[in-house]
Amino acid sequence: MATFGKTSIVGTTNGLFYGGYIYSCPFTLAEDGTVTDIYLYGYSEASSPGDELYLGIYNNASPFALQCVSAGPIIIGVGVGNVGWVHGAVNKALTAGTYHLGVCGHGSGNFHCYYTAGATRSYEACADDSSWPATVAAWDGGEANREFCIYATYAAGGGAIGPSGAIVSAEDVDGAAMMRGTIQSEV
Repeated sequence: MATFGKTSIVGTTNGLFYGGYIYSCPFTLAEDGTVTDIYLYGYSEASSPGDELYLGIYNNASPFALQCVSAGPIIIGVGVGNVGWVHGAVNKALTAGTYHLGVCGHGSGNFHCYYTAGATRSYEACADDSSWPATVAAWDGGEANREFCIYATYAAGGGAIGPSGAIVSAEDVDGAAMMRGTIQSEV
């Protein structure tokens, strides 16, 4: 699988992000493809259970239109000792261009996300609990000096779509071959 976004883990810089907000970074998809997963590197600060996250994609034209959101919630590990890549499955064909890869914490659940400091690429928008609005009129830039460790995998050219509507392809994430076949909702 091909990727777009920030696939490397950067240092130990992490920030506390608040539930009920969508945080995003724009990244360029170099070719047409079908996005199958979105990954985020981080951990929860809650004691139990772990925070619930949703991962999604918006286009890069105002008003920013929601392209897809992971069927969730995604439960992440509690405490810095449980930091790692978490992912949400999606199934969305996109044309080449720039898209905002984003994360939203459910309700008041706060989480930590690793990022590169000083990169003026991140944005935030208020969301109603864990909902993802169909459009965002403007990102307010409140977290505008961070590039998150967030990326998406995709099948170039649209991938092979199985009879169930799922992407049918093997992928290699951190050396482990996996098969994806989950149908996720689109907006």
